[in-house]
Amino acid sequence: LDPTVKAADAFVAGLFAVKPLYKTMRGVARRMISQRASAIEFPFEPEVARLESVKEELDREFESVLDAKLNMADFGYYMLPFHAYEKGNLCWLAAMEAEAATYTVHAPIYTERNDVLEPLADRRLRETFADYLAMEMWRRRVSRPKRVLDAGCSVGVSTTSLRRSLPTAHIIGMDLSPYMLAVGKHNMRFRPENKEHRRRISFVHGAAERSPFPDDHFDVVALQLVIHELPANKTLEAIAEAHRVLKPGGILAVLDFNARSKQMVKLANQPLAFAAFKSTEPWMAEFMSLPLDRALDLSGFDDVTSAMVSPRHLATIATKSIGKSPHIDDLELDVPAPELLVT
Repeated sequence: LDPTVKAADAFVAGLFAVKPLYKTMRGVARRMISQRASAIEFPFEPEVARLESVKEELDREFESVLDAKLNMADFGYYMLPFHAYEKGNLCWLAAMEAEAATYTVHAPIYTERNDVLEPLADRRLRETFADYLAMEMWRRRVSRPKRVLDAGCSVGVSTTSLRRSLPTAHIIGMDLSPYMLAVGKHNMRFRPENKEHRRRISFVHGAAERSPFPDDHFDVVALQLVIHELPANKTLEAIAEAHRVLKPGGILAVLDFNARSKQMVKLANQPLAFAAFKSTEPWMAEFMSLPLDRALDLSGFDDVTSAMVSPRHLATIATKSIGKSPHIDDLELDVPAPELLVT
């Protein structure tokens, strides 16, 4: 990142430390979600109201999925404000609005204009990612996967998309927020369009960097729009965890921003715009500085390939090597030391 951008980032971070100002900006971000949802005809307010009306059921889903052994104090980065919510993903409001936020943030990615929105842009993005994954699975001779992990699944939009594209697999959606998982489980039960998926999708409470699964367990691990929400050291831990739980020859599939896309480079060189964007994505600077291909190679993956799947998103596929030892300590990161990343 340009030094001017880094300086503006620090300046705006200081401004947002003033709670009234940050609260105002959160309100602006949430109003944008509502306005865009209306523009793409997603029933934002009715859907939130519906979820609020079944709060008792959501509470039961929460208790059923919660892993009480997870000590959230170990995940300090996840407890910071982001995505326009003071408690990040650890609250009901974020979970109830997550689906609308997903669709609205992706609505302009193909038009490249904030005033021209594509209602099905999120589905188009995920289907393009799935097509690339399917092509790479065929090339790497990984056919008919049985077990797939969707790490960082939120309310399950990504999980359902994987299920549609991998019909032979049982998909496990895993997230660190039991609120998100509760809404995902409820939607899986409630919505008629999910009926065909119910027996092939389950949800588990866990972190991408510390999952409850045994070694060599999955055929595919997906990280969809996750790593830009992690500090760099946690991204490396998540990659190492994917390597651990994948079978030899298994595939890691990553979908996220393309830090070198025209839009992201333009944003990164507009100091105030980038700093404002980062106010809802606190780890974006670390993400944009992370050499993902190099990290995968040093984490024990081979055959790392990438493809643009939208004007601002990149899909990266890698295979767990057979007999290749990880050497991730050889990676030098241009980010703060890990102990400084969580405050």
